[in-house]
Amino acid sequence: MVLQQSIKIKSIITIGLLSMAFYFIGVYTDSFIVRMITKPLPVIAMLVLLKPINHYSKFIFTGLLFSVVGDLLLEYSASLFIYGLIAFLLAHITYIVAFFKRSKRIALIPLILLMAFGIVIYWLLYPELGNMAHPVLIYIIVILIMSWRAAAQGNYDKNAIYAVGGSVLFVLSDSIIAFNKFYVEIQHAGYLIMLTYWAAQSLLFYSVYSHQIAEEQSGT
Repeated sequence: MVLQQSIKIKSIITIGLLSMAFYFIGVYTDSFIVRMITKPLPVIAMLVLLKPINHYSKFIFTGLLFSVVGDLLLEYSASLFIYGLIAFLLAHITYIVAFFKRSKRIALIPLILLMAFGIVIYWLLYPELGNMAHPVLIYIIVILIMSWRAAAQGNYDKNAIYAVGGSVLFVLSDSIIAFNKFYVEIQHAGYLIMLTYWAAQSLLFYSVYSHQIAEEQSGT
């Protein structure tokens, strides 16, 4: 049973890694079909492995589902950017709920640092946003709340550290998107965005999955 589970895990991880590689090939060759097929597969692989057995894992699972929708919308057409933004907004809201269920601490220092970061980012982007000013502001507020709630977890066990790392990488990934789209073209932005994005989702996934593995090994 343990061997079968190990083979399953390794197979799904391999599929996820191969999907990432083929996605970058699709970016390099400008193949729309390859990008559409491979972009959501790493997160889908995470969903296959994840068992939503408690409140935290259920909300992380739901956030990953919304992320798959966002991936497809953003890849399909630039005209669907606002809808992709909404999908990821919903993903971040579910992550916020997940983290809030773990801890209701204020965590003032992370809050102040993230507020300062958000103010600077929005101040730089605002002149270029046009009619996207309000949607982008809302998105910035929500993703920074998500990162704050991840950082507000009191007991920094390895699962909490994974969550904090994932939230920070998500902020980094979306900051690259925003700057590349509205402020200045960033060289190799597509690769940087996806690498940080997949790393972020992997850490958020692992904040659940590492506990799931421990439970399965203990037989509970």
